[in-house]
Order: sequence, then C-alpha cells, then structure tokens
Amino acid sequence: FSSHHCKKLIAMSEYAKQSMQEKIKEKQILEKIEVIYPSIPVKEFSKPNNSIPTLIYAARSFERKGGKDVLKVFDALNKKLDFNLKFIGDIPQNIKSNYSNNKNIEFFDTLPRSEVQTHLINSDVFILPTLADTIPVTIFEAFASELAVVTTSSKHNPSAKELIEEGKTGMLVSQKENAQ
Repeated sequence: FSSHHCKKLIAMSEYAKQSMQEKIKEKQILEKIEVIYPSIPVKEFSKPNNSIPTLIYAARSFERKGGKDVLKVFDALNKKLDFNLKFIGDIPQNIKSNYSNNKNIEFFDTLPRSEVQTHLINSDVFILPTLADTIPVTIFEAFASELAVVTTSSKHNPSAKELIEEGKTGMLVSQKENAQ
C-alpha cells in the first residue's frame, strides 16, 4: 500500500475508514484512504399509490439481520394498524407456517437482486433491525427506490448513523428499543 502505484485505499463507509486508520500507522498510507459509498444503479420507475402502507424486510441472514425482531413488531402493530409486510430472505419454515393465515404478510425466499428491487419499488418503508452489519447495501437499494428506512443504531451497525438522516431519510432505533 505504500507503493507509489497505489493511489487510493477505498473504504465503504466512515466507520470502515476509521477501522482502517486504527490498524494502519504509516502516514503515507493513511493519506490514501478515501470513503466511496456503494453505488446502486437507479432505474426510472413510478411508485404505486398503495391503499395501505407496505413495509419490506429483505436480508439473507434471518437471525443476524433481525428477522425475529421484525416479526415481533409486526405482531404488535398488526393488531392496531392496517399495513402489509413483505418479508424476503432465508426464513425458517416453522416461522412461515406460523403466519400462513395472516393476509397482511407475504414471505419470499431469497430472490435475485432485480426481483428484490421490484418489491422495494412497490413498498413504502424498508426495515432492517440488523444486529451486526458493517454497511448494509440494502439500505442503498432502499434509498434508490425512494423508501424511508428504519434500522438499528448500535456499535454493531456503526454506519447507520452516517447513512440515515433522522426524520428525513428514515429512523434509527436503538438496539435497546429494538428488543422491546
């Protein structure tokens, strides 16, 4: 990295940059670190006018990405509010079975990115109460689909604070609130 051939070191977030800076001590290398966030191709689309709000969760790791927490919140809110939930990812079969009679939740196994993008475009709010994530790329995909984002803010999801502008692009929920 200290070679004159190495022009930049790319970090995907400020948190990633800080982590690199903690490990690298050579000033010559530190000056090369630059943050470049992941890019998501934006296609032209028109948002549907959903008659009731549609929330969407999309993640590959059910436990680590807060899938159980999404379902706890769904159970509590579904008794009081009328909304739909699209749940995309590796959902255990027994959990899918528990919701088989609920018309307000739709489960999808892991889908190709293009299909996830279609579901994001047709939704209103993206939720990802992740327990650990360096920088969730699905948040960028949600932004590209003009969705507000609700995610956790914790030491295990450090980039959330730099991505979410509270009340404008979404909402940060602390890990403590998330557990309740």
